[in-house]
Amino acid sequence: MENVGTFTIGLDTPIHLLTPRQLFEMLGEWQAKTKQVEEKPQKPERWYANSIGELAEILGTSESTVYRMKANGVLDDCISQYGRWMMIDVNKVFEKFKLSNRRRKKK
Repeated sequence: MENVGTFTIGLDTPIHLLTPRQLFEMLGEWQAKTKQVEEKPQKPERWYANSIGELAEILGTSESTVYRMKANGVLDDCISQYGRWMMIDVNKVFEKFKLSNRRRKKK
């Protein structure tokens, strides 16, 4: 904030009381602050899908393949289902596939 005469220049100062230089300086400071916030990638804690179709799209397979894995019990601990409502933890699905690939390579 900058003191000019009888008032202080800040975010609450009306634009018509600012000189163009003061306005551009305030905009530059604001943009620098927002860039710092945007540079930090925000990773979601968990990633969920709500249907077999969404999971199939994420995995790049067909829905019938995902239904087959569900029927065989591969995805049992990854899926919470209550009637028609379904929540699939995609992170757990990826972890499951990483473990299964490691097991196959070691044999």
